[in-house]
Amino acid sequence: MNASWQVGPQQITGLCDHMMLASRKEHNPSWRRRFTRKKSATITRAKVHFLAYATMDGILPMNIKRLAIVAFLIFGVIYAIDFLSLRVQIPRRPRLGNVTVHVTYLVKLKSGKTEYDDGGDHQLSCSNSLFPQLGYQPCWYTARHSDQQISIDSGNPKNPSLF
Repeated sequence: MNASWQVGPQQITGLCDHMMLASRKEHNPSWRRRFTRKKSATITRAKVHFLAYATMDGILPMNIKRLAIVAFLIFGVIYAIDFLSLRVQIPRRPRLGNVTVHVTYLVKLKSGKTEYDDGGDHQLSCSNSLFPQLGYQPCWYTARHSDQQISIDSGNPKNPSLF
């Protein structure tokens, strides 16, 4: 056993009492008599053993590290496959597509009001892929976000300076 997490029976009992009493709104002495010391010490010993073992020996952090590494590798493989399918054009499809985007300008005036100006429809290039590739957003994302709002702030009404 590792000496860094060994705890005496009195310390375990005190820790258990502290944990149980901290979860209650008020201290009630009759509540304390309902539980035997041995039962509360066993519950706490399991908790203390798990927490000390998991953090001191590195079991819990090691599993989190492994999970993060596996998730990163899976994401990297999927991104590489998506990139290669776009470059090699498998399946046969054009690399780039066009989506019509409607632009609206929101101009905040100095009086505190907002003016809406129509910017018209524009063709926006996008990549036919799962992730953003070649400096373009994916077409499936651009098609779902076909309304763009561009905010323009004309200044603070309390500070009328030009710059």
